[in-house]
Amino acid sequence: QVGVMIPPKKQPTPAEGPKVATDAPPIFVVLLPAGESELQAKGTQKVGWGQDGLSPKGIEQAKKAGKLMSQSGIQFDAVFTSVQKQAVYTAWTALMEGHDLAVPQYKSYRLNDRHWGKLQGRSEKDLEQSYDKEHLKNWMKDAPPPLEHSNVQHPMQDPLYRAIPQTLQPGSESMRNVFDRVLPLLSDNITPMLQMGKSILVVGHDASIYAMCQLLEGDDEYEDEEFPQGEPWILEIDQELFVRKKVVLNDGFLRRLQFRFSDTAGDLVPSNPEKAAGNAGNAGNATDNASV
Repeated sequence: QVGVMIPPKKQPTPAEGPKVATDAPPIFVVLLPAGESELQAKGTQKVGWGQDGLSPKGIEQAKKAGKLMSQSGIQFDAVFTSVQKQAVYTAWTALMEGHDLAVPQYKSYRLNDRHWGKLQGRSEKDLEQSYDKEHLKNWMKDAPPPLEHSNVQHPMQDPLYRAIPQTLQPGSESMRNVFDRVLPLLSDNITPMLQMGKSILVVGHDASIYAMCQLLEGDDEYEDEEFPQGEPWILEIDQELFVRKKVVLNDGFLRRLQFRFSDTAGDLVPSNPEKAAGNAGNAGNATDNASV
């Protein structure tokens, strides 16, 4: 059933952390894919880890998202973005439309878009001329051919990622790699805030937002589901970290979405409880110079 609060089949053991009163207000996680970038407006769909500004359409998407989120009445306690300009600009532009300008903001490479390897930065037309359709179809889920370490588009050549271990700097990524990259940020930095009843805005990209949504629902399997640029996805979460409602804000309307309840959806226990306890009050550990 859609939009009905169905109790989970099995109640998980409550995650360790600050206790939240049963009469506490709802907890929200709002997932916002970055608006259209300048490269995307020119036909480059696989921007990957590239740094790019917002196109005029992308700016309008971000403004519209900000207005819709402001009208929803949700007050954010923290904002997480990738380190890519298009996500940072989307967050800033959206927040300018509301009253959450002073909310703490944290940037993490773990919310970067999927790295497309040798497909990155190329137009769809160019890719169709260079590779057969079967390979392109398989690479939607699997890792495309990786970039050499010496390639200018490899993270190793970007000073922004200097503090990140080289083993975590991909030359290409599968969707499974994106899930594995996003999970530590969710479990060690975002989950402790949710346990304290805080509402979070996450501004990322198609792949990282998709992974974050699936992980929050306790489902780490890749399925073909699109997250339109600049449309806020609102997840209402209870005190046991179960997703109870999922809706999309679009043109002022709440569109309810059907999703599966999972036995493990609320079991987002931090991989390092001692570290997570500190991260709840210092989410700056989610930045690039931190060991997340």
